[in-house]
Amino acid sequence: MVGVQVVPKGLPDEKLVEEIRSLHIKFGGRASAAYHIYKHSTEPLTAYVDQANSTIRSPSSSYMVSIGQEGDSRIISFTDANGSGIVLEKDGRVLLASFRASHRK
Repeated sequence: MVGVQVVPKGLPDEKLVEEIRSLHIKFGGRASAAYHIYKHSTEPLTAYVDQANSTIRSPSSSYMVSIGQEGDSRIISFTDANGSGIVLEKDGRVLLASFRASHRK
């Protein structure tokens, strides 16, 4: 549930999304994972991250890439019928910021 993934730096948005969809995206740290798992409890606990990755990888999910407030990161929002997830990328480091399920399985 925790661990930063790495992609090549400076990818164009479409290539970045392609790389993200090929990975299993996790939270960047334990505190973030614990907070989200507490807020959006699932059984088993890993189901939350699995649901997020299902939306991220879904060929039917739409995405939007925006620039972070400081201008040095990208925020990628993925949305499909199962929910919406936020992934952050900075200097080729990729992590899950949040996920909100549309419904519980």
